[in-house]
Amino acid sequence: GEVMKTPAYPLPTEPKRRFTPSKHEAAQVVRLVRAIRKGWRSARTERSAVDPDDARVSVKYDLWVNEQARSLEEMTKAERTR
Repeated sequence: GEVMKTPAYPLPTEPKRRFTPSKHEAAQVVRLVRAIRKGWRSARTERSAVDPDDARVSVKYDLWVNEQARSLEEMTKAERTR
């Protein structure tokens, strides 16, 4: 696209470091930090290093493995809108 000659907003935008979360968001972060420290919840870096043989790993099934692709003419009106 073409570069604008004047900025979209007349005032300079504030830097991200001035952002202050709401009380609800701050309380949520505190709860998460406490849960991680107490071991109730694991951090994301630990989750990615989970052993594949571990029983906690969820198994994903392909529900449409036997499903055949059909043309729009073969489908009913309700099936087309999905």
